[in-house]
Amino acid sequence: MRKIISFLKEARAELGKVVWPTRRRAAKLTVIVVVVTVAFGAFIGAVDYGLSNGVQAIVSATKSQPANESPVDQQPGGSPKDPIQIPNSQPTK
Repeated sequence: MRKIISFLKEARAELGKVVWPTRRRAAKLTVIVVVVTVAFGAFIGAVDYGLSNGVQAIVSATKSQPANESPVDQQPGGSPKDPIQIPNSQPTK
């Protein structure tokens, strides 16, 4: 218990040595922090908006162009467009 009381007394003594800003100075610094925070937030928002639209434009541009067809292009049902025809392997009579 003595250690706790000693700590609190020392902490109070240290706080008495602090040079606190005036109310006017604290208000000015607060305004500066708020202005810089809002400006930085707007900058990050603008960059995010620009990058989002840029990526969306690139994706939509690549979707509108027909891609080279692969050898086994799939139809919506999952089967190939042109199934391979296997000749009848039964011997003819």
